Amino acid sequence: MYQFLYKYFILNKKISLPEIGNFYLNEIPAKIDFVAQNLKAPEQTVQFTRENLAVDQKMFYFLSEEMNISEVEAIRQLNDFSRQIKHTAKGKAIELPGLGILTKNNNDEFQFQAIAQKILPEISLNTPVIANAHLAELYGSGETKIIAQKAVPIPEDEKIQLKEQDDYWWVYAIILSIMGVGALLYYYM
Repeated sequence: MYQFLYKYFILNKKISLPEIGNFYLNEIPAKIDFVAQNLKAPEQTVQFTRENLAVDQKMFYFLSEEMNISEVEAIRQLNDFSRQIKHTAKGKAIELPGLGILTKNNNDEFQFQAIAQKILPEISLNTPVIANAHLAELYGSGETKIIAQKAVPIPEDEKIQLKEQDDYWWVYAIILSIMGVGALLYYYM
């Protein structure tokens, strides 16, 4: 059951488990750290809330299609899965692969600890490879940081020369209008 719930979570960026809570996928965009001269990769983090919202009807349809069962059976299996998680002993951890670790505290409330996953590494902007690529240079003077792009001169033999030629757009306009009149005559006759 969990593999289908995880697939639904990845596709919809949220999932609600009855009597447990809701999981949301938050996306943090890429950032440039000018001080450390690094490009930080985008990150995805999973957040958990204990509020009980209504379970999405799309999820029942999705589960029934994926598992080749009826929607009523999908609802029953989801509720059984949620009850199984809910009746875990206090302090016992449940690992949800790809999401994090779910534990119960002394007040019978669920606590969630997301697994920190770095898929893409940080890129240093001060490496010789990037500096010699002529893409961008970072200049630092005091508090102000300036990004400038280098212009690479194009050899004369690679430049495209545009010549002014006669423009015959009106020929295409006449052809299209004749075709339109012909279509009207064909339709009404």
